[in-house]
Amino acid sequence: MLLFITSGISGTPLKKVIKEIMAPLLAMIIVLIIITYVPDVVLFLPRLLMHYTG
Repeated sequence: MLLFITSGISGTPLKKVIKEIMAPLLAMIIVLIIITYVPDVVLFLPRLLMHYTG
């Protein structure tokens, strides 16, 4: 929905707006995959602060 609004306000074709959003979207998907399947990445700081060893 926001892509259509952005396209309409800026006067930029939707195809160009989608092309520009693909790099950040891909980066977000990669980060999501990493934090989903490698839990130590997310739990590092809580474990460090809570002195958790298990």
